[in-house]
Order: sequence, then structure tokens, then C-alpha cells
Amino acid sequence: WWYIIAAGLVVAQLFTSLEVTRTLLLAAWVWHILILSGLGCRENRFDTRQIVFAAPHPIANQLPAAWLSAFVVTAALGSGALVKFILMGETIGVLGWLTGTVFIPSLALVLGTLTGSGKAFEAVYVVWMYAIYQRVSALDFMGMTPDSPWYIYIPMALVLLAVAALARQRQLTAKRVAR
Repeated sequence: WWYIIAAGLVVAQLFTSLEVTRTLLLAAWVWHILILSGLGCRENRFDTRQIVFAAPHPIANQLPAAWLSAFVVTAALGSGALVKFILMGETIGVLGWLTGTVFIPSLALVLGTLTGSGKAFEAVYVVWMYAIYQRVSALDFMGMTPDSPWYIYIPMALVLLAVAALARQRQLTAKRVAR
């Protein structure tokens, strides 16, 4: 059922008005919250830290792979909106879409890595997306409002990725010291 609803959201993004497409994009990006909430913390949830962290280069290999998989899912869920924005010549819509596809996985990864749980991301993300729906322009990384500061969220996403890598490095060194 999850895939049917996801496909319905993508198709609906293509065939609705621009304003409805933006709302459907927001809904689609909330739809995968439970998938994203596991980023950076699955090894804690399933108690597989020793196995996962024993792999070669866990920071250089695993964090980018986790982030990339979340990016692909986020992009796929918003692909209908991207096509609509391109066809309608909505430059801000395309840039906001790109920003969202980079920022959302970065936020999930850093919160999961720092807290060791998906609950922090779930709580923050739902409130954040509700604020975007209510047109709080300061939090609008999607470019839904005319005065959206979407452009600050790309560098912020890069900072979040660096923080996630540092947090993971700290986790790895703490495990080595504890032995």
C-alpha cells in the first residue's frame, strides 16, 4: 500500500495546479518519514554496531551510501513536482525541489547519528513540514513562499553532513577506547 500511495502522490503532482502540486510535494516528502527516520541510527535500533562499524571505512562508505539512498527516495517521491516545475518554467520551484532533496536526507542523517534514534527526526520533521505548510517563510527550504530563504539550506545541508560525519567518527573512537 505504501508504494501505491507514493505512486499516486507522484502522478497527482503532475496533473494538478501548481499550488496543489506544491502541497502534494510536501505531502509526498512527509510520506517517507519512517524510512528516513532510520538514517544514522539503524545500527543502534537493531544492535548491529559491531558488525556495521567493523566494515572498512564506515564513515567514507556507509554515511554517503545511506545519504544517497535517502536522496534517491526523496527525489523519486518528488519527481512529479520536478517535471511540473520544469514544464511550467518555475525556476524557484526547481531550486527549492533540489534544496529539499539535499536538505531532508542531511537532516535525517545528522539527527539519527547524534541521537541514536529516529524519534528526534520524526518530531522535528513533522513540526518543520507543518510550519512550511503554514507558510512560515524562515523555515521554507522548498521555495513555497515568495520570500523563502531556500538558498541558505544547501550550505546548511553540507554542514549537517559534516556534523554527522564528525559524530560518527566520535562514536567509532569511543567504541575503540571502551574496549
